[in-house]
Amino acid sequence: MAPITALDPDGMTRHSFPEELERLVSDALDAMRSQDLHAALFLPLPEPGKPRVMIGDTDTRLRRQTLQLVDFTADPTCGDPLLIMHTPQETLVARRIEDSAGNLRGALGLRLAPTPDPAASVRAERAARLLGNTLMQWDDLLTLEEELSGEVRQSHALSRQADRDALTALLNNRAFQRRCRHRLGTDIRHHALLLLDLDNFKTVNDVYGHPFGDQYLQTVARALIRALPSKSLLGRLGGDEFAALIALPDGDSATVDRLMRDCFTGIEDGAADLGKPDLGRVSIGCAITTEKLRDVSRLLHRADAALYASKRADHRKGAVYTPETHQNFSARLMRPRFLQALEERRIQPFFQPIRSLLSGRIAGYEVLVRWIDPEKGVLEPEAFSLALSTPELAEKLSRRIIGEALSHFAGLPQRDPLWLTLNVGAGDLLRSELVEDLDRALERHGLDWEHIVIEVTETTMLGEVQGPIFRTLANLRHRGARVALDDFGTGYAGLAHLRSWPVDMLKLDRCFIQDIASSPRDSAFVSALLQLTTAFGIDLIVEGVEDEETASLLRKLGCDLVQGYHYGSPGPLGAD
Repeated sequence: MAPITALDPDGMTRHSFPEELERLVSDALDAMRSQDLHAALFLPLPEPGKPRVMIGDTDTRLRRQTLQLVDFTADPTCGDPLLIMHTPQETLVARRIEDSAGNLRGALGLRLAPTPDPAASVRAERAARLLGNTLMQWDDLLTLEEELSGEVRQSHALSRQADRDALTALLNNRAFQRRCRHRLGTDIRHHALLLLDLDNFKTVNDVYGHPFGDQYLQTVARALIRALPSKSLLGRLGGDEFAALIALPDGDSATVDRLMRDCFTGIEDGAADLGKPDLGRVSIGCAITTEKLRDVSRLLHRADAALYASKRADHRKGAVYTPETHQNFSARLMRPRFLQALEERRIQPFFQPIRSLLSGRIAGYEVLVRWIDPEKGVLEPEAFSLALSTPELAEKLSRRIIGEALSHFAGLPQRDPLWLTLNVGAGDLLRSELVEDLDRALERHGLDWEHIVIEVTETTMLGEVQGPIFRTLANLRHRGARVALDDFGTGYAGLAHLRSWPVDMLKLDRCFIQDIASSPRDSAFVSALLQLTTAFGIDLIVEGVEDEETASLLRKLGCDLVQGYHYGSPGPLGAD
């Protein structure tokens, strides 16, 4: 007899038959062998789309007759689920296969030798029942397998969905980094990790609305898909930040430049179709793997540093990370160097004098931070601003600089009537222990509160009146310190701040006096501001005085306090 075969109704897809069930089927067939069994057919019902089982030489006629016999046995007047039909050519045995609840599960048809004796027919009926029950078990297993397969497919679909950004359908941050780790762990070629950030995206949302912002992000995603090689890994890391990992078969830097140019061009072209101005501007930073560097996290930090360098360069060209150029653009990369420099006291307070034009003497000093780097020389705060944006590092720096500045100032042979201006940020003013820390430091160095001025920027005063920053400044003034507002006129501060906030000094930004010798308007502005501050009882300090001509004009206008390189550059106390 031919082997057992299970086929889908299309006659093409074969199904495996469990070994243990195949053995049971074989046992049932052995029991029928004396009846000269020619063929058997199992048809799952009432779901005709399930696989049929064929044993031996089956044909369409056997299938049709089996269904006819089963239909006959379904007659309510016929209580027997078995039907035997004799013809001169053959004997057909058909049986309905039912489960324990009486539900129809399938039809079994057998083609036997013609006119078997009655006893043989009884044995055939028993064998058919055994064969039918066995095949029903197989059908149950197949149904369970299909259900499990469906659950697996659904699980895979949910997994794919969980890996995708809902808006752009690119990989999300978690999935992108996981895929990158796998690829870099299995593909030995060099790769470029691109990090892209849309310029002014917040403004786009504010001006055109969030639905348009979402459309813009989708446009950028499609542009990146078209611009980069098909096997690149593409992800949206969040907000307006995208990333791509691209293989570099030759490790050629020219390839990286071309990839970044393609990204610039593709995004600009896609954004142009949206019909709004000032779209399509993007900054790109790139980090390239090396033999020793294939860690995704470190590559992202390097690409991020190059990205910030690209933003500052303000031109249509990406930046590829190099340690010499870009390590100061990443807070994470800078952190260990910053902490080491702080520990070795290579980050120091510098002092710039504030002069009185009326007396010609130094009225006070502003404390500025400088990093003495053995390779790059004296670094100003702009060179390590990312470290200062980290609250933990900023607090460490403030404590160290304020402590050392007070120590140096206390060592002056003649302090009175000098004052020391300390720059503090919003993070410092939000620390509840700031006032008590200063109180202890002043007492330790034998200084009074009247010796210090707390200098803050305009952005620090953007909080609410009577808020925590306001209350801290008021507390400092109550103890005897003065408060100076830096860079007045360049940001958001206005007359309302002078009226409402605790301010004793204004520091006028250098941009208002650069052309004072040739601009009557600049001269009139300074004159008007002097009258206003005098009426408010506020001292005015003019910054950026670089020459005697400017100083002379300010003196004629009635200005007293000035600061600038004409009167001394920042340096160690006593160097002037």
